[in-house]
Amino acid sequence: ENHVTGDNDRTTKGNRSSNRLYKIIRHYYYRLFGPPSTRNAFFPMWFSNSMLLATIFIINIYIFKNLLKIKGNTVRIKIDLNNPPHPRIVGYILDGFNEPVLYHSKKLQLEQEKHRSSQPVQRMDLVHRSFGNMTSKDYFSIMSEPAIIGDCYPMHEWQATSFPSCNGVHEVGFNDLVGTNIKLMGNGFFRDVWNVDDEFVFKTLRFEHSFNLVNYDRHRRESLAQERLTSKNHVISIYSFCGNSAVFEYGNGGDIENFIWSHPKESQPTWIERLRVATQVAAGIAETHTSENNGLAAIAHTDISLGQFILTNGVYKLNDFNRCRLIRWNKKKQESCKYKVGRNAGKLRSPEEYEYAPQSEKVDVYSMGNIFYFLLTGVKAFEKTIKPKEAQKKVMAGERPLLSSEILSIKNETVKSLIKAMDMCFVHDQEQRPSAVDVYKFLSSKLKLIDT
Repeated sequence: ENHVTGDNDRTTKGNRSSNRLYKIIRHYYYRLFGPPSTRNAFFPMWFSNSMLLATIFIINIYIFKNLLKIKGNTVRIKIDLNNPPHPRIVGYILDGFNEPVLYHSKKLQLEQEKHRSSQPVQRMDLVHRSFGNMTSKDYFSIMSEPAIIGDCYPMHEWQATSFPSCNGVHEVGFNDLVGTNIKLMGNGFFRDVWNVDDEFVFKTLRFEHSFNLVNYDRHRRESLAQERLTSKNHVISIYSFCGNSAVFEYGNGGDIENFIWSHPKESQPTWIERLRVATQVAAGIAETHTSENNGLAAIAHTDISLGQFILTNGVYKLNDFNRCRLIRWNKKKQESCKYKVGRNAGKLRSPEEYEYAPQSEKVDVYSMGNIFYFLLTGVKAFEKTIKPKEAQKKVMAGERPLLSSEILSIKNETVKSLIKAMDMCFVHDQEQRPSAVDVYKFLSSKLKLIDT
C-alpha cells in the first residue's frame, strides 16, 4: 500500500495559506449554492456541507497528484530542474517497504540553518530576532554550555576543542548508496541509526530536533569522548564526525536486552555467561572513567542502560556518548568539579540525578547496578510496578528494586558475586559509592576464580 511518511510542517505561514485557500473555496461555493440561511429551500444542509467537503477533497487530491509521482512502492518528489527546490528541503529516499529505510521530507526551520563558524557570538537582539520572545528556559535549551563555569575550567585541553573529519562523513552520500544494503536500524532520542552494508553505522540527527548550538555541542562532546576511547577494548570506536552526524563501528550482536530476552525460558544464558557480560559492562564504564593517566575521571557517560552496550565481535561495548559530560577542574580548590544535567527522566538513574544535586561520574556506577539487576532477574528495575515519578521518589528515599526469595536463596557463587556487585553500585551516597574500577576488579577476580 503506497503511503508517504513524514512530519506535518505546521508553520504559522502554512496555516494562514490553508485558511486563505479554504475561504476562497467557501466564497465561490456560497455564490453558487447560496449562504446557509437561504440554502434550505433548494438543498438540505447535509447535502451542501457534503458538497463543500467533497470540493475541497478533490482540489487537495489534484494538488497531491501533481506534487508526487507514485510508482510501485517508491515515492519520489518531482523536481523541476529549471525551478529547483529550496536548499532547506532535505529528505531520504525509500525503495521497498520491506527495508526500513524511509522517505522523509521537511523544510528546516530558521533556527536549524544556524551552523558553527568563526563568527563572534551573536548579539542578543539577533538571537531574539531569530528565535522570537524566548523565556530563559527556552534560551538555555538551544545555547551550548560555556567551557568555563566559575572556577571550573576544562580538565584537559582536548575537552575545549573539536576534531571534525567531514570528508569521512561526506565521501559517500545517501544517493550513492541507493541499491546497496543500507538500512534504518532504529533510533535513539536524538539520532537515526543507519546500517551501511554491515560495515559501519551512520548516525544522523532526527528531524524533530533542531540544528542548534546545544545539539552541536552535544555531539562535539560525544566525538571527543569516543575519540579518546577508541583504543579501548570495551567502547565502540568512532571513525569520523561532522556537525551532528558521525560514523561508528558496527556491531551485529544486539544489546543486553537481546542477550536475555531472545532466549526461551528453557535455554536462558547460564550464570557464568551473565557474570561474563557483567564484567564486560564494568570494564566499559571503568575504561570511560580512566581515559586519562592521572587517575581522575574526565568523562561521565550519564546515560548507562541496557541498550547502550552492543555485542561487537563477541564483546559488549559501550556506545552512545551524546549525553556525556566532560568533567572540569576547579583551579581554586584543586579538585574535580561536579556538574548538573537538566533533565533526568525514567526509573533507572541515581539518587543525586533525581534530586538534581551536583553529580559526578559515580552516576554511571549506580546505573550499572540496574544492569546487574536485569542480569539477575530478567526484568528491569521497577518495571511495570510503579510509575516513573513514584520510582524516582523511592530511589531518593534509599529504596532499591527487590530480588525474589528464589534468587536470594541460590547458593551459587556466581549469583552471589552478581548480587554483591549490584549492592556495591546501589550505595546511596555518591561519595561512598565504589568506583567503576573497583566494581570491575571485583567482578574480574570472581570470574577468574570461577573459570579456573
